Parts: sequence; structure tokens; C-alpha cells
Amino acid sequence: ASVWSWADGEPSAAGNCAVQAAAGRWHAADCQGRHAFACRSTQGVWSVDAITTPYVAARGRCAGAEVATPRYGYEAVQLSAAMAAAGVDSVWLALTRVGTTWTAFVSRA
Repeated sequence: ASVWSWADGEPSAAGNCAVQAAAGRWHAADCQGRHAFACRSTQGVWSVDAITTPYVAARGRCAGAEVATPRYGYEAVQLSAAMAAAGVDSVWLALTRVGTTWTAFVSRA
């Protein structure tokens, strides 16, 4: 089984958006940073939109798929493989902090 979700000490106060690192763990990040985007098709296939932008651009990304967040460990592993194939170290997830709660959103292109 793979370890997934938040890395040790996370979510931190570093930001209100979330990224997955290459190792498959999540980190809070400043939403103005620049990262690629995690994309999941309706068939459950993970890919990466590798152009790095601030999080605000999320809703226009992942043509034919959605910006997404892994729902369980196996999906985190699949996303890590897609990240490696795209040559990126981190991707934005469809996860933001609202107050003290982390919330997911669905973003279809």
C-alpha cells in the first residue's frame, strides 16, 4: 500500500491551495505560485497539464478532463506516474482552503 494525502506537518499555513509533490504527498502552497495541473479524465486516467500557472487559471485547464484530487492512494500513485511522464515535480490539486476547511472543486474544460 502506498502512503498518500498530506505530508507530515501539512496542511501548513504556507497557503490556501494544495499541490501534490512527486513523492505523492500533498502540501499547502501559496495560490500565486506556479505549478502544472493534475488532470483526471471521466475514464479515470490521470494526466498533467504541464504549463505552470497560478492556481487562478485552474478552470481553463485539462482539456477533455478535469482538474482533480486523488481520492485514494492508488490514484495518487497514478498521478505521480503521470507527473514523472510529464517531467514535473508538483501539480495543483482541485483542493483549496476556505476558512479552516479544505474543499474540492470540479473544473471541466
